[in-house]
Amino acid sequence: MKQFGDIVLREEYFGGFLYRFDDRKYTVIKPAVWKDLKNANTPDGAKRYKAMCLTETEAENIANELMRHQAMNGDYRLLFPVHQQEYPLREGILSAPFRCYLHSNFDCNLNCVHCATSCNNITAMTTAQIFKVFDILIRHQVPEIVLTGGEPAIRKDIMQVIDRASEMGFVVKVNTNGLVSKAYLDCLERNGIDELYFSLDGNRDFHDRARGQGSFERLIQK
Repeated sequence: MKQFGDIVLREEYFGGFLYRFDDRKYTVIKPAVWKDLKNANTPDGAKRYKAMCLTETEAENIANELMRHQAMNGDYRLLFPVHQQEYPLREGILSAPFRCYLHSNFDCNLNCVHCATSCNNITAMTTAQIFKVFDILIRHQVPEIVLTGGEPAIRKDIMQVIDRASEMGFVVKVNTNGLVSKAYLDCLERNGIDELYFSLDGNRDFHDRARGQGSFERLIQK
């Protein structure tokens, strides 16, 4: 079911960008380099890109990254498809995000003084609706998903959602206030999430005033 390769190579108004799943970093590619890179999938285009690499350090560095991921061969022939969106690019606007923050739900086991989420009278998406969002993100080559809320742990199908995202090849990150069971946190680890973010607002006094008495101690014990 995996929908990504080892990289994302996507055209943008500023040229392009290369995202690497192994270290979760991206490289912005300037227009002059991108023009030759995206045409390096032909023998003549590969020769032009190879010639550029002799004088352009940026081009050579990108070639090295592509070769490391088996996306370019030793003759500088591009083996990986360049993703181009189905709509025109616009100056100053990304064709799609690098990362999607997906509100899995709007309810929470806390009532933080600074949070506006609990004020929203919004119905959370169904499982099927979330899976449809995943399909849209794949179509536009958005490599990262951050599941947030509310508190995602409250959602009954959250592990099913995480499993689907992982199976499709997304980098999966989860935001949590940490006031959830250790069994849930262990389950997140077993299901292969890539990053887990805990909400910690400051020292004990500040955190408890914002999130409720005792919430600091319960969090740091996790």
